[in-house]
Amino acid sequence: MFLPDVLLPQQILELRNGGHATGERHLLIAVLEDAIHCFQKFMFPKNAQQRRLFREAEQWLMSEELDTPLTFNSICHVIGLDPSYLRRGLHKWQEQRLAQQWRPRASAGAIQLRAAKTLSREPARVRK
Repeated sequence: MFLPDVLLPQQILELRNGGHATGERHLLIAVLEDAIHCFQKFMFPKNAQQRRLFREAEQWLMSEELDTPLTFNSICHVIGLDPSYLRRGLHKWQEQRLAQQWRPRASAGAIQLRAAKTLSREPARVRK
């Protein structure tokens, strides 16, 4: 049989299964889900292993490589997702989490002090 020199990852899966790539599709989805899970769960790592898992997931998710069937871009194309759209969503999620993490939080004492000051103020005088 004559096969082209370059095959898309989806074409390789279809050739392997005679057009039915459900098992492989599920595996690719699981790989993608695991990377997103590690990216989100370990964004604020508690130890070296979590830091490594986050860094590896981030590098894989943000990579623009297309040369092998198991790159982020290739998996997205095979399962029908737009990789740049997914990346934008992950960046937005990451920015929101970072903003929440570094937002100064008021202590309960500071809130009570502010409330007491507000209540103790004299009412504003009305000019006649």
